[in-house]
Amino acid sequence: MIIKRILFHNFRWVYVSGGWLRQHLTSAGLLIMGAMTAGAVFGLDTRRTYAYQIFTLALALLLVAFLSSRFFNISLQISRQLPRYGTVGEPFFYSVEIHNSSNKLEIGLQIRDEFQQHLPTFLEFNALSLQKRLHNRFDHYIGYPRWVMLAHKNRGASNEWQDLPPISSHSNIEITLSFNPLRRGYIDLCGVMIARPDPLGLFRSICRFSAPARVLILPKLYEVSLLNLAGSRKYQAGGVNWAMSVGDSGEFSSLRDYRAGDSPRYIHWKSWAKRGKPVIKEFTDEFFVRHALILDTFAKPEQLEIFETAVSIAASLVGNLTTQDTLLDLMLIGEQAFCTTSGHGVGQATTLLEILACVQPSTNKFKELYPLVQQHISSMSGCVCVLLNWDEQRQAFVKWLESLNLPFHVLIVGISPPTDSSYPSSCHFLTLDNLPQQLAALT
Repeated sequence: MIIKRILFHNFRWVYVSGGWLRQHLTSAGLLIMGAMTAGAVFGLDTRRTYAYQIFTLALALLLVAFLSSRFFNISLQISRQLPRYGTVGEPFFYSVEIHNSSNKLEIGLQIRDEFQQHLPTFLEFNALSLQKRLHNRFDHYIGYPRWVMLAHKNRGASNEWQDLPPISSHSNIEITLSFNPLRRGYIDLCGVMIARPDPLGLFRSICRFSAPARVLILPKLYEVSLLNLAGSRKYQAGGVNWAMSVGDSGEFSSLRDYRAGDSPRYIHWKSWAKRGKPVIKEFTDEFFVRHALILDTFAKPEQLEIFETAVSIAASLVGNLTTQDTLLDLMLIGEQAFCTTSGHGVGQATTLLEILACVQPSTNKFKELYPLVQQHISSMSGCVCVLLNWDEQRQAFVKWLESLNLPFHVLIVGISPPTDSSYPSSCHFLTLDNLPQQLAALT
């Protein structure tokens, strides 16, 4: 463990210095630096080889390129127009407006957005080491490739330098930039880098412009076949008016005097003004379909990859289960029990996707899921559960759902199917391999 901690702290220095080199050196510059390193290794004995001359020449070229970059200075104003959401695995495009406030023509510039870097902690690194399918034997003993993968994921996105067209003095240009989201959740953009390669094309001079922004990246989505939940309509107190969360829409059945505990949102203000005392609107109770999507958030450190896949599956099911004529309750356990409803005017499906974009594994007990489901069982027409395992406590939960005579589907996510395949026909086991095909074949 001590050796692992020593290596972990050295990884930070190697990653930061390597990142600086990759940021400032062009492709040609990296090639020259590689030649310089080879010349230094093979040219130690100056009497037997002339490789030291390659080292000297390459070093001189890099020094000239570096010194010439010290005179780079530009005067620009930069603003972004960011979309509200992005999705993991899909390029995120946005526009950037650049204003040249100087009196000179700017040519040969490059642009790149800079993301806030959150370097991995030792606990994150150690947790990733438990997911053995993500690294090979070399990575298992050394760990640096795994550390780099985690650092990239914490940063949240990857992008490349993009060439800018010439910018005349006191003029504006608008360009389109993009980056590839690597994870769900919020990604922080801290600034914009404008660079110009030196005349030799080896080293980039970089000016940084502060432009903080934040983008929400939604989970990766899959195509899911339409699940058949043969549930009937259930009584919903408050009817459509409750579902639409509109207290003053005028669609009420009657008026009555205020009672202690009534919500102020249902007060009929005109009648109160006439009578001099509060009057409450009563709504027509109706019946309609209401489904529940239950996400298992009780993941162990070695199940983080499975958990991320389960979140993506739940996000894919949101669009599958939400229609104009149904309600969908998203139920999960975070720091506390959580239930959010969308559909039928209550909220948009994007609200549930926002929640799934930020959900993290829960440290609570699995048994806390029972009272959350029990609280809403009377109004549920059916449910879909996304589970991370098929152990005893999850089997007991599925048996409990069966005892409620409630139509349901259970999607069990794992690396390989369990040896005990005696689960109900309503349960579907999904492996991480060939997941899109399995989701498309669900019935």
